[in-house]
Amino acid sequence: MTTTTALEGATAVTYGQRLAMLAASAPDKPALIVAHQAGGETVIGFGELERRSNQAARRLARAGVGPDSVVLVALPNGIAHAVASFATWKLGACVLTMNSTLPEHERQLTLAAARESGRELFVVGDTQEWALPGISRTELMNAEQYSADALPVVVPRPGTALATGGSSGRPKILVNPTPMVAVPLEPGERDIFGREPHGTALVASPMYHAMPFLQTYQNLFHDCTVVLLERFDARLAMEMIERHRVTWMVMVPTQMQRFLRVPDLDSRDFSSVKTLYHAGAVCPQWVKRRWLELLGPDQVVEAFGSSESAGGTFIWGQDWLAHPGSVGRGGELTEVRILDDEGAPVAPGEVGNIYLRWLRPPAGFTQNPDDNYAYWGAEPATATSDGAVCVGDLGWLDEDGYLFIADRRVDLIITGGQNVYPAEVEVALSEHPGVLDVVVIGLPDEAWGRRVHAIVVADPERPPSEEQLRRHCRDRMAHYKTPKTFEYVDVLPRDDLGKIRRRQLAGERLTSGS
Repeated sequence: MTTTTALEGATAVTYGQRLAMLAASAPDKPALIVAHQAGGETVIGFGELERRSNQAARRLARAGVGPDSVVLVALPNGIAHAVASFATWKLGACVLTMNSTLPEHERQLTLAAARESGRELFVVGDTQEWALPGISRTELMNAEQYSADALPVVVPRPGTALATGGSSGRPKILVNPTPMVAVPLEPGERDIFGREPHGTALVASPMYHAMPFLQTYQNLFHDCTVVLLERFDARLAMEMIERHRVTWMVMVPTQMQRFLRVPDLDSRDFSSVKTLYHAGAVCPQWVKRRWLELLGPDQVVEAFGSSESAGGTFIWGQDWLAHPGSVGRGGELTEVRILDDEGAPVAPGEVGNIYLRWLRPPAGFTQNPDDNYAYWGAEPATATSDGAVCVGDLGWLDEDGYLFIADRRVDLIITGGQNVYPAEVEVALSEHPGVLDVVVIGLPDEAWGRRVHAIVVADPERPPSEEQLRRHCRDRMAHYKTPKTFEYVDVLPRDDLGKIRRRQLAGERLTSGS
């Protein structure tokens, strides 16, 4: 059975149907290769993944899971995550992928947001810790007593939900209300992420984040073997690229930078890689240029969008070299607008609020351009009357319509009446060879209102002085953007995707009197 959609006459199928198709055609083909941090790999083929997910689906159904349920998949990167997700989708339920190590306070706030869905919640993971009905990881992976036969086709709607702290730091849930069906790529076809069917994909980030979660399952849907790192490690990632001849990989700029810090980088073999897709944060230009040298401009694509999936821009290496620092254009897929705080358009080159609106869904997707993500536990994002969505990003368009990111509005520092975007200062400081990591925040200041403060992780073998860093910044930016104060730390509290909460760091320094 297939599910017909109005996507240019194409026929879309559910993720459960697609797994069954792949299992029937090539049961022994590796679906998922999990690279363990301690060494070794665990492999599951499409046939076994189909069998286990059918059995697990029946175990979840016995626990009460059905089309109106939300299943929290609170598992680390691994085969169990894939089994749980496909089992949930086969029942027509929604997967809410979760960080299994959340502290109790944040866990309770996240659950409170999820309960606003009005749906019954279940968990795959530590059921006692989450205080929800469901099954443990052990039960999930030991469900052999249940039938492995195909289940009736049910279209999940919604099929995916993602927990995020958002700009407020308070957990909220983003949920895609559209049917979870898609159109498989044809041989020789390439999607907007540079992905081709039948390839080998590397996913290096934890799947409780939107990008690695979605890209893992989209790659499996398109008949790609996914090499999944248990935890990010640049050397391990390089070994996987070489060993499994990875053709497509997804990373964030922090990970890209860590690759470049590996001493024997130039001796590694990246010849199999057809596409590096990166997103998630502003990429320092020196990092981008080095990757363009390593792989070639035709092998690197960058995207900008939001978890709300309101639209997106894309840029390949050749266009980036002509518009360095840009995150691309919306093209035929997305309308990009830059509006001021009153909702009026601003001139090219002028910073304003970024609004995105799908004009049509990308190839292989079935999302209605007007059917954006809904929210559980939060107010909807700011939107125009015709559905263009702003989620707090600031930027500008050049004369050719290429988009440039300034920063998040909540992170903007106004010092002495001047606007300073922390991301710009961070990029400049990251270019110094003695800086391993850096974050820039605004702190209260009697003279300036707020002062630019840099928190730096220095290379212990060649730590730069404050004056050296000031000179470095003054050579690259207007004087008012140069940090007035510096702080040296051993490590910054980034999550596994490289994200950091600037407001939390600023609050900690206010509390301590820094």
